[in-house]
Amino acid sequence: MEVVTPANLAEALLELQSDPGMAVLAGGTDFLVKWKDKKINPDRAVNLLGLRELNDIREEAGRLVIGALTTHQELAESKAVRQYASILAEACAQTGLTPVLLMDKCGAIPSSHEYHLQAFLLEH
Repeated sequence: MEVVTPANLAEALLELQSDPGMAVLAGGTDFLVKWKDKKINPDRAVNLLGLRELNDIREEAGRLVIGALTTHQELAESKAVRQYASILAEACAQTGLTPVLLMDKCGAIPSSHEYHLQAFLLEH
């Protein structure tokens, strides 16, 4: 399988638009489980893990914007999240295991996060 690592979000969008069957990697846990179980077998994948545009927390036009690759720990420790969405910060701080806090992405909804992330990318 070919894995493409784009330099920025624009490159990622071009890759996804050029190959609708391309898998999306954003950490890879769910992907690897499905691949191992032979539930998916894509020829190509785009690796989004290093895209800063998807890993931020910022205030924009009076709204709190949270990137899909932001970790639970980053949410728990964010001053902006604690100020505007304290219950989210508290929930993320109590997810339990340290690896979950450090690695699990806020956009990671088990079994469906690849679809939601890809849909988000294609819309933007």
